[in-house]
Amino acid sequence: MGFSFPSVQEVSRKSIETLQRFPLTLLSSFIATFIGIYLIEEEPYGLDEYVLMFAKIIWSASLGIFVFTAVTLLKDTIRKSVYHGIMILAVFGLVLYYFNLPQTLFEYRFANIAYQHFFLSLLFFLAIFWTPYIKTDIENGAYWEYAKRLFFSLLQR
Repeated sequence: MGFSFPSVQEVSRKSIETLQRFPLTLLSSFIATFIGIYLIEEEPYGLDEYVLMFAKIIWSASLGIFVFTAVTLLKDTIRKSVYHGIMILAVFGLVLYYFNLPQTLFEYRFANIAYQHFFLSLLFFLAIFWTPYIKTDIENGAYWEYAKRLFFSLLQR
């Protein structure tokens, strides 16, 4: 049983499928990664007014990765109009989250915001496990098999 690399065509096809299914998730991850790399590579000392804005965008985009993934997985179990409404609410919620973040770099409630971000990320991460099965009649054992496979595939990456 040997290991073989996938072909370029297969990687390209799967990449396009992923882009078509999770466009906002990939956009959020691209934004968070791009701004994070920019802040690491550049000396942000002259950009003090922009550093806070960039940090808030990173926090919102990183939460958006989990939110958009969970909402997209919900898409198969609900009507298209409801899905679009939920997606608009998700975008609006992330914009509100951006404005809820601290207005200064050294605000006293920064630790509270960090805990809030952690638990919101955990909540939406866990939502990824159950949103595909909201309106399906699946037995308990099959669901836990799905959750186990998803969890272990995430650990392997």
